[in-house]
Amino acid sequence: MVSKKLKFDTILNTISFGLAGVAGLLINVIIAYFYDSVILGIFNLYFAIFIGLSQLVGAGIHFSVLKHITQFERRIKVGRRILFNGLIATAVNAILWLILIYLAQNVFKIFFTKAEYAQLIVLLLPAVFFYVLNKVILAFRNAKKQMTYYAAIIILRPVLVLITLWLLIAFSVAGKYTILVFIVSEFIVFVILFAGIVVSLKDARISTIWLKKHFEHGYKSAIGSVLIDINTRVDILLLGYFTNEKMVGIYSFASLIAEGFNQLPIVFRTVINPYLTESFYKKNKDDFYNQMRTGRNLTYKILVPMGLLMIAAYPPALKIIGLYPDYHLSIWPFIFLMIGTLISVGYAPFLMIFNQTGFPMTQSFLYFLIFITNLILNYILIPIWGINGSAIATGLAYAAIMLFIEILMRQKLNTFQTKNL
Repeated sequence: MVSKKLKFDTILNTISFGLAGVAGLLINVIIAYFYDSVILGIFNLYFAIFIGLSQLVGAGIHFSVLKHITQFERRIKVGRRILFNGLIATAVNAILWLILIYLAQNVFKIFFTKAEYAQLIVLLLPAVFFYVLNKVILAFRNAKKQMTYYAAIIILRPVLVLITLWLLIAFSVAGKYTILVFIVSEFIVFVILFAGIVVSLKDARISTIWLKKHFEHGYKSAIGSVLIDINTRVDILLLGYFTNEKMVGIYSFASLIAEGFNQLPIVFRTVINPYLTESFYKKNKDDFYNQMRTGRNLTYKILVPMGLLMIAAYPPALKIIGLYPDYHLSIWPFIFLMIGTLISVGYAPFLMIFNQTGFPMTQSFLYFLIFITNLILNYILIPIWGINGSAIATGLAYAAIMLFIEILMRQKLNTFQTKNL
């Protein structure tokens, strides 16, 4: 039986992710309307690099915080120590990596046609620092099942980006400086998140034991974490490498809507992760199995019709908002991306299942399989079919998620009868 809290948390976070998706769409529509496809391409290349850097810099330590706080949920003082040392480990790791990234900033020139665009990447570094700290605090809230708080932050971030973007437009700031929205939004989110935990940290102390645990678990998870998040942007980055900012802008308009749809399974994943961990460590195989099967079937029933409706609505929507002449080439990429997503959407809520059940290396291997599939297919198909080739490649990589999860679950979690899923 699904608890009332689980139902409430799922509904609340579905609404939150839905609103965040709408805000994300508005961000792209506003940039496309007030600037052009070139600036939209530049913005999404910045965003792709931001996501990739944040995974490298964060080192997956938030995964360790999520797992261990859930595991020791009844020991409040231990939980505070886990959080405090998670923040310390993340901050130290971030500073070291950001220094190296600053020294190697010229490497980003390969994704842009003009050096001036690449030089602005240094403005992302402080945003990345606050972002990885925010992920640790949100992992703490997630582990505590404080999903109302979690939902509020999920919608706050894109709202802050929207506000900052409107200010940049109002003051006629050049489009290439849209990169500033990341700094403003992540800093404000950090202030709010940190204010909410500062009391909990007053009695916490540095622990070499927990620092070591965080780094070990984090880096084992980080390999895959870096790959899976870069995977969501590998098409954008390779299009930047093979084509130009205009093509990136046209493609990214479709891909970010498809990605917004991809965020919906994360709602169930975020809510269910702590419960799956509890069931696994309590050896309650029936509860563990039923939660996964119910979640998979429910996700397919809800999201497949929604996805098909989005495919049908996309071309007329472009005409309604007046962007069809400039962005009609994005229609086929959108269709290919959505079809790939819908094939495996029922398995998306369990993309972190191996991390939650104590197999971080298997988790990383899963992410590696998804990433390398996407990378190779994009590298082959973009030179042949351009943005359509990128969409076909990424769609196939999305569809392969179902196969990869099934195979690895049978190997690692066979005692929980996952072969019957």
